[in-house]
Amino acid sequence: MNIRKVVSSFLIFLFLFVFGCGYGEDDKGKTSLFISGTVDVGEIEEDMKGPVLVQVLTTDDLEKIEENPDDTIIKVITVDENNYAFSIDLTDEDVKAGDEIYITAFVDNDYEGGIPFPTLGDYVGFYIDDERLTTSYRVKKGENDGIDIKISREVFDFDADIRGTVESGKTGEVTILAYAGDITSSDFLKLDTDGIIGYRKFSKDDGPVTYTLDILPYGFNIPVENVYVFAFLDVNENGEVDGGDRIGYYSMEENNLPTLLTVNEGTTENIDINFYMDVMSPTGLDISLVGSFTPPFNYSDESPPVYVIVAESNNLDTLFDDPISSIKYFEKLPPGDFIFDIDLSETDLLPGDDVLVFALWDRDYVAGFPNPTGGDKLGLLQNKESYAFSTELRYGVNPIPAEGYELELTKNVYDSDDFDYESAKGSIKYVLDIEGAGSYDPERAQFIIMAIHVGGLTINLSDGLDLRDVVQIDMDYILGVKVIPAEEYTADPQNLNILPAIYKEIAVNLENDPPEPLIEGENYGTDSERTAYLIAILDKDGDGELDFDEDEIGYYCSSPTKIDETTIEDILRFLGLNDIPDFLTYLYGLYYMPTPIQRITKGENLDGTEPYPIKFYGLSLDPEEQ
Repeated sequence: MNIRKVVSSFLIFLFLFVFGCGYGEDDKGKTSLFISGTVDVGEIEEDMKGPVLVQVLTTDDLEKIEENPDDTIIKVITVDENNYAFSIDLTDEDVKAGDEIYITAFVDNDYEGGIPFPTLGDYVGFYIDDERLTTSYRVKKGENDGIDIKISREVFDFDADIRGTVESGKTGEVTILAYAGDITSSDFLKLDTDGIIGYRKFSKDDGPVTYTLDILPYGFNIPVENVYVFAFLDVNENGEVDGGDRIGYYSMEENNLPTLLTVNEGTTENIDINFYMDVMSPTGLDISLVGSFTPPFNYSDESPPVYVIVAESNNLDTLFDDPISSIKYFEKLPPGDFIFDIDLSETDLLPGDDVLVFALWDRDYVAGFPNPTGGDKLGLLQNKESYAFSTELRYGVNPIPAEGYELELTKNVYDSDDFDYESAKGSIKYVLDIEGAGSYDPERAQFIIMAIHVGGLTINLSDGLDLRDVVQIDMDYILGVKVIPAEEYTADPQNLNILPAIYKEIAVNLENDPPEPLIEGENYGTDSERTAYLIAILDKDGDGELDFDEDEIGYYCSSPTKIDETTIEDILRFLGLNDIPDFLTYLYGLYYMPTPIQRITKGENLDGTEPYPIKFYGLSLDPEEQ
């Protein structure tokens, strides 16, 4: 909306209130009603040339104000220039406790007497209720004090709007925001109100509805880049953004993250909004993550930001494929910071919940949400002693990393398309045979399927050691991991996705198409070529860790053949050992040797033409059962 179009409608009415109303005496028997506060002009004080004014309105709809100023503008006053405080007497106005009013302030830099109004080069500010994400103020009886308004937005002169459709779904009041500010966390109540450049409310039924959103000519000039369009659906109709409400936005991304757009003069069409998220019901419990990550050597206060991300899913590929479904909270750290203190009280996470914690260095950051793409760096909180990549939350402060854990940005992120992620997802097809897995409680247990690069699994044979010392897995070398609750187990073939975040010491050949390797292994091109082991852990208590006194392990073996005594003696002579160690029997189970798969390529990887079989060979991890 062009500001000049509003001027003629404002002139007479503004004159009446600025110069004719003042502070009246209370009528007998009438309850006094005041609103008071301060105006913050700190950001634009050097650019101020005219008076500061505060106005009270019945609406924040610019079209209604333009069309009918007599019914929308309640009062306008000049602010005290000594302390920028204001007090507005609404006793004699048609305002009562419980009403919704709208309060704005502006600096009239070209004021030359007569009627003040904001024009090009002036500055404006709005009262915004951060808790309700609304520009309305609900009037209380008596004194309504503590209303603070920051004037920081320069006034420009353009006409721009956004149009589209809000998807069908639940009924309720919809609030649509055009937002050009910074996003520092997943808590939408922490949006920078100075970044809101469009705002509209309307009610909808369960069907789709078209909308038009005017872009305010305040704070950003055309073209406005890096704009998000959000929608909040007040399902319970209580006027607040709280549990059970829905969050929607404009998205054209395959992973359903919000899409940035540029707003130009005129109309930006087809900005359709879908509802992707439910607002969590916060527990309000004192749960926080306090700690640090180990930064890369070239990370500094001039670097792009690092996000700390808390997710509930144990399946790491959801962070790349569908992050919205798994992320519980994220926070963008200030430039160069590697120490964080993250409050989780506004999430629905509880003590005892298992979460994944990531650090993402978004090196191609432009604006907005964390989005791991090619060239970024990723770190995962992990315990290399218990092979855990999740941590259990406890009440109060949770130190990150806790004892035994580490959080280092050691993984290079690659674009999903480079792994043929859209079609076959750079996957290993496997089938899990649990016949030899032994007994377990299906309501507690889970299966952890892993592909481990050969560089990350070592077997150290020393007389007298038990299995936990013999088999050592370096968690950095995990190429893919999948967690399956025992109740969801199936004997049907499944895909284990190769993560597009791979340890920096592993070579990745993005230019190679099948049959050339995507992941570089050992002894390339020979009969002894080897790239990764396929391991399955039966996590009987579901704690996400390898418990040597309880859990069991399975693996892929290409040609299960029992090893006879002659073969064992040959192995011992090769290792320089005289006697068969006690652990040898349970290390090899039924003397079936784990076999690494030869090669991993783009697309789907098979054992010839069949899925790779992963079996439990009766291998016990408990030394007492040797």
